[in-house]
Order: sequence, then C-alpha cells, then structure tokens
Amino acid sequence: MVKFTDITAHWAQDSIETLANKNIITGYQDGTFKPDAPVTRAEFATMLIKAFPNLLDIREPIEFKDISPQFWAHSVILKTYRTGFMSGYEDQSFKPQQNIPRVQALVALVKGLNYEPSQSIVKTLNQSLNDAKDIPNYARTAIAAAIESGLVVNYPDVKLLNPNKPATRAEVAVFFCQALRQQNEPLTIAEQYIVKPPVLPVPTGELRGVWLTNIDSDVLFSKNALTEAFNLLAECKFNTVYPTVWNEGYTLYPSLLMERFTGIKIDPIPQLKDRDILQEMIPLAKERNMSVIPWFEFGFMVPPNSKIAELRPHWITCRQDGTKGYKESQVNQVWLNPFHPQVQQFILGLIIEVVK
Repeated sequence: MVKFTDITAHWAQDSIETLANKNIITGYQDGTFKPDAPVTRAEFATMLIKAFPNLLDIREPIEFKDISPQFWAHSVILKTYRTGFMSGYEDQSFKPQQNIPRVQALVALVKGLNYEPSQSIVKTLNQSLNDAKDIPNYARTAIAAAIESGLVVNYPDVKLLNPNKPATRAEVAVFFCQALRQQNEPLTIAEQYIVKPPVLPVPTGELRGVWLTNIDSDVLFSKNALTEAFNLLAECKFNTVYPTVWNEGYTLYPSLLMERFTGIKIDPIPQLKDRDILQEMIPLAKERNMSVIPWFEFGFMVPPNSKIAELRPHWITCRQDGTKGYKESQVNQVWLNPFHPQVQQFILGLIIEVVK
C-alpha cells in the first residue's frame, strides 16, 4: 500500500491513496505527495491516460506548435486530444506547463467521458453553486453535466466551485476518483463535499406504454404503418412508446458511430433504407401527447455474423471453456463483453448519440 507522509487526516487522503495504489498518480522521492501543489496541463494529461487507458480515439491526430516530439508528455497529450479529453488553444498551442484551472479539469473529464446534462443548465448551476457567475461561458454546459454526474467536489465550501483557481493535486485526485466511480469503480469521497444537482419533482400520473420492435412485427417498416400504430395507441389511451433503436448488432436509426465502426450506418434491411424512424416517430408522438423512450433491445447480445462481431472479435465474451455461442429462440448469438472498456464506451456512445 502506498503511503505519503504529508496527507495524514487530509480531506482527500482516501482518494489520493486509492489512485496512488492504482498507479494513476505518484508522489515524490522524499515520500510526500504535496496535495496542495498545482497541476500542469501536461501532468493532468498524463493522469488522464493512466486513468482511462482504453478509451477510443474520436478525432484525427494533430500536432501542437509548442510540444516537440522530445517533450516528456508528447504522446499522452496527443492521446488526450484524440480521445476528446483535452484540446489546445486557438493559436494551436497546448501550453503544457500552464497550471490547469479547476474548470478545465472538469470540462476535460466531461468531454472525454461523453457526459451531457439532462436538466436545466441555468437551474443546476445557480441552485448548486454560489459562484456560478464565474464559470466561463464555454464551460457552463460541461460543468452542469459534471454536477449531474457527481464529478464536482468542493472543499471546504461545497457551494463554491472557484472555477478559475488552479486545481491542486488533491482536487484532481478527487475528481478522478469521482469519474472512476461513475465507471463502476468502488471509490468514495466524503458526501458533504460532493455538489448535488437540484432534485427534480417526482412525476405523477399513470404510465401506459408499449414496445415497438422489428421482431415478429412490421410496424417499423413504413411510415404509414407507424402512423396507423400511433393512431391506434392514442385511441387505446397509451401515453408512452418504447421503439427499438438497436438490436441484432445494428442500429435502426442512421448512426454515425456505427458507420465509423462497421461502415454500415443502419440495419441493412430494405425497409429502413434512407429512413430515420426516430425522426418519423417523435412528431407523431408529440401530436398525441405521447413520450418516446428509445429501447436498446438485446443489449449486449448480437448475432455472430453481424458486422460488429466480425470486425471486433476481441469484444466477444466466452465461457470458461472458450466457447462463445448461445442459442436464443433457436438462433445463434454471441455476447459483447460488458466488462471490456471499449464495449462500454461503444454502448454508451450509442445511447448518447440517440439522446442528442
């Protein structure tokens, strides 16, 4: 177990020691951690790649004018750019030796992990923070998402973000622990310092819902069939529909993410060609005061001959004896490994794409 001489009883001690034991952060040769020292952008980039080594590239590589190939953090900085965590400045510099402000650290985590706010940005910021006015305009959406995701930790005053203050090594350690906790890592920090979003009112009323799928049904195969279905559902007093947007290894809407991974944007059956069933469906639902909640049918299960299984065989999980196949209704299936970080990012990416 890694122990540092200068963090005993420190408010971030548990987070610092947890990350140090995971080799995400390191101390100094004299046995100290220096929890209140600032973190440079290069140091932060290094921590990011250690914490999230398996995230997929989403951008084409670039070179920053102030980082030579010989710079000690050259490769990790470029990786943080390709994975969407960090960006440079308008003059194509990265400023690696500049201390990273707290707001930049949180924005980087939100961008790289694809978090988006689901509530009112203004309400989240103004009700959660006393200094929301100090958040730069470019960061307001990301900070709202960070609050909703539990990434924002303020010590000693939970209501003060101090967005433009340089982030300390202790604060960065805590941010990373919160981000890893969202990735199902059992990490903790004192609850009283975690910024909480406003509590939404509990919805009232009855939910009457039905699934819309292409399995043993042709309801999705034409706009006329969709219109007839919505008319019938409205007549029967349904107020919610759950249309499938992913099954059998394909999306049923035009997906840029699927196109990037497989070269195929939508399920290749003729009935879906040149269509976007969500775009067709949402106006039909709104006209009838119905909610649309997309359904990722089959989840991690895909046919072995689907493009995603053919092109990503290392994503497929197996039994202890090495076999992978599974019979579902007499049809062969395999399972994407839900513990594989790339599979997690892929499925999350599809969900975020649908929400956007």
